[in-house]
Amino acid sequence: MADVRLEPLAEQHGAALQAMLVDPLIAEFTPIPQPPAPDQAARMVAAYAEAPDREGYAAVGDDGEFLGFGMLGGIDVTAAECMLGYMTAPAARGRGVATEVLRLLTERALQLGMVRLELRISAGNVASEKVAMRNGYQQEGVLRSLHLRDGIRGDATLWSRIS
Repeated sequence: MADVRLEPLAEQHGAALQAMLVDPLIAEFTPIPQPPAPDQAARMVAAYAEAPDREGYAAVGDDGEFLGFGMLGGIDVTAAECMLGYMTAPAARGRGVATEVLRLLTERALQLGMVRLELRISAGNVASEKVAMRNGYQQEGVLRSLHLRDGIRGDATLWSRIS
């Protein structure tokens, strides 16, 4: 298991986050605009700092290396549900980082009292689906034509974990 911790997304993570956002797999499998705006990371840092219904985290290694990003979104305390998401930096892939980030995000959501946790994984992202399975998520179905990227609509698989 990778040595990973989550820390609140902050300005200090901006340069590494911005560099990660231009990665071809991020472009292929996330709704991040491509190419990302020059200040995309700064916008993300500000958006997570200001919103009461979402939390953004930098995934960092023991040595402080930026390994990726994780988030809780659409936190609905009344309904006890939220959506989770994660991205890993290219150099962190294949080391168990995504699995550990999702485990930590899941733990955080459960600490907040969430009962239904959701993931939306771009269709074809087999690696991310394996991460979901390793963390006890089950596929519920396909959300057809969910994302618009470069003028092309794409599907996503819907995954959930119920506590």
